[in-house]
Amino acid sequence: MAPIQNFTPFSVLLLLSISPFFTFIKQPSIHAKEQHPVKALVAPIYKSNTSIYTISLKINDANPNQQFLIDLSSTFLSFPCCPYSNPKKVQTSVTINSTDGKNPTGDVTVQNLKTSCNATSVASLARSPHSLSSQLISRLSMKKQFGICMPDSYSKQGEIFFGSEPYYTMFPYSVDLSTVITYIPLIKRPQNPSYMITLTGLVVNHTQILSFNSGTTALISTTDPYTKLRSDIYHSFIDAFNKESAGYARVASVKPFEICFNKSAVPFSRVGYYVPQIDLMLDEGKEWSIFGSNSMVQSGEEALCLGFVDGGMNMEHGMVIGGFQIENNFLLFDKDKSRLGFSSTLLFMRVMCSAFNFTSSN
Repeated sequence: MAPIQNFTPFSVLLLLSISPFFTFIKQPSIHAKEQHPVKALVAPIYKSNTSIYTISLKINDANPNQQFLIDLSSTFLSFPCCPYSNPKKVQTSVTINSTDGKNPTGDVTVQNLKTSCNATSVASLARSPHSLSSQLISRLSMKKQFGICMPDSYSKQGEIFFGSEPYYTMFPYSVDLSTVITYIPLIKRPQNPSYMITLTGLVVNHTQILSFNSGTTALISTTDPYTKLRSDIYHSFIDAFNKESAGYARVASVKPFEICFNKSAVPFSRVGYYVPQIDLMLDEGKEWSIFGSNSMVQSGEEALCLGFVDGGMNMEHGMVIGGFQIENNFLLFDKDKSRLGFSSTLLFMRVMCSAFNFTSSN
């Protein structure tokens, strides 16, 4: 399927909100489990030019596939179904590719998934028994984990894996992404199905150290385009980044960003524009490093802006890690062990999220 291109906010809403009425009929099973156990599934991830991330799924044998907004905090698989349907009783089938970790190996249709009728099509990935990830894993008795690798352009596609590793990128060489990640605990809150980690501080350019109170959390989000910081953290962070980037030529700020450089004056490296490194200080002394490819946003022809925004003082979390900051990073959500695996940028290995081979091995 071709990537999503040239979307406006209105056209994105239209895509996600328009769907034909469906007749829910129990379809024949392909008996994938009897032929050979399905250990993993894979689907492409697309990015629109308005920074919306979606996955492509076939619903109830509809053709073509539909685009579903990726939401790590949503608890129910949803899409626009018949307005007279009872949302608690709607069931649907999803067809998705099985994989050996290197290629798609065939179609798998999972029947009778519980679905919510909604104005938008949402691929829910939260820690909920009715999320898409939980239902696929449960129905196929797969390992309780999923991994996402987000593309950095609407001309490319990333991937989402459900179930067991390996998860290979194939170009320019083969790398199993499950072998290049560091694990940290996920925070468990019974009333919050989202994915949260402990944030102990921020370091800018190895020198400016910002320490946070115990209990400061960071939420991981695929629906926020850029990372948001609570105002007190944001202002300290901006001050530190300003000090460490004092030698760069500035241009006028471009909303919603505050610090913007003259793009032509900033050197480029393998991991993006050569600007001060940002390290998120996490639980167990672990660090998540952010380089120019995930910190600097091109805004117009000349402006290169720091892609972090002020979220105000009423944020529940100290930080919400947005989609731009996790592009070309591999994240593995291990539900069974309640932990997050993260790679930081894959560009150091000259690997990108667009390097999975979606050509069928059959």
